[in-house]
Amino acid sequence: MWHAVQSAIALGACQRIWPTVDESRWGDGRDGGASRSAVQDLCASVFSIALSKGAIQKMVDRVSEAMVPYYSAMEKVARMALVNYIDETSSLMHGDRHWLWVMANPNVAYVQIHPTRSKAAFVQFIGTWRGILVSDGYRIYQYWEGLRQSCLAHLIRAAKGLAESVEAGMAHFGGRVHTELQRLCHMSTERPTVGQWRAWYARFHSLVNQHAARDDKGGTFARRLRQEGESLWVFLDVQGVEATQNIAEQRPPVRRVVA
Repeated sequence: MWHAVQSAIALGACQRIWPTVDESRWGDGRDGGASRSAVQDLCASVFSIALSKGAIQKMVDRVSEAMVPYYSAMEKVARMALVNYIDETSSLMHGDRHWLWVMANPNVAYVQIHPTRSKAAFVQFIGTWRGILVSDGYRIYQYWEGLRQSCLAHLIRAAKGLAESVEAGMAHFGGRVHTELQRLCHMSTERPTVGQWRAWYARFHSLVNQHAARDDKGGTFARRLRQEGESLWVFLDVQGVEATQNIAEQRPPVRRVVA
């Protein structure tokens, strides 16, 4: 796995050195990363530089070695943070599916490539860190023992999907939940008064409880919201916590890091 991480770091560094390179030439990482042949073509066509595959490999190795101390420092900074935004995305490594794990905060984005998306991979990735987790609803995150903020953006998108259902009852429920979650998310910029919060809380819980017994996707979503509970509004209670995990999805540019 370390060699995979080294390659990811090196390739990410090269892409930061050449930020204007056309991504269509470079590739977005979904095919397993830029091959040595693709790098040869890029250097020849864009920079008029002829490179052998051996020379390219030596550059990758040198950049990887040079960045090891910085990578280790990034890991330490990430694991010292009170709040981390964690996400994972699939990528191909030599034709096999692997997972790029991201632990990000306003100061740093630490990444690691692992063969699986399992609980064991998550535990290995976070190490001794036990701060406030901001994540989507992936099952392993829901069992976090500390404070956790569930990403409202993911839930808002799910509610919008229900609102577009052809079944009238489900669409009505999805639309109402979509509106209430947007109101909750808006509270991150305009703090509610005590009265506004109590009104929203009562309205939201009544809505969820009314639909939790449904035997369809609407019921599944209502039960998920009820299970999330206070994880929906940790951002209102703890300064520095955001309502979404956008930091993890945007830092680093995941497609450009995958090698």
